[in-house]
Amino acid sequence: MASAVAAVLSGTLLAPAPASDAAPDCDTYTHANAPDLGMAACGDPIGQGQTFRAAVTCGRAPDVKGAWATVGRGGHEVSRGRCARFGSGVGANGVDERPV
Repeated sequence: MASAVAAVLSGTLLAPAPASDAAPDCDTYTHANAPDLGMAACGDPIGQGQTFRAAVTCGRAPDVKGAWATVGRGGHEVSRGRCARFGSGVGANGVDERPV
């Protein structure tokens, strides 16, 4: 609190960097020939390294997470999660992210 007051009094306002600057650039999709396979494909546009995994919401089966993947400077990686065959396939795909 005191540092915020001091910043305002000195005329300098410090703002945190937006979280999106540190996030990998990801696309999520369901495999065209395997409706039970959800994927997250991510690249690292800012070159700081990122770790991510696919977070797959399954229809009538338990939700699954893909293996953690680390994408380095300018790289591209894919994480996959497969729903149980007795379910109705992938309902939605997402990404869990964390900086390296």
